Amino acid sequence: MIVEVAKQEEKTRRTVLKIGGMHCAGCVSSIQRCISDVPGVNKVEVNLGY
Repeated sequence: MIVEVAKQEEKTRRTVLKIGGMHCAGCVSSIQRCISDVPGVNKVEVNLGY
């Protein structure tokens, strides 16, 4: 999963998180929705294949 977080100075930081236990597209959707709701997160990419 790739999470981009905007800092106050409008700089973007890329963070890669390794999350286990995902089995289906529903898991991907749930993770993506939850991370997207975190303040400061601009973009979330979740890949089930990793």
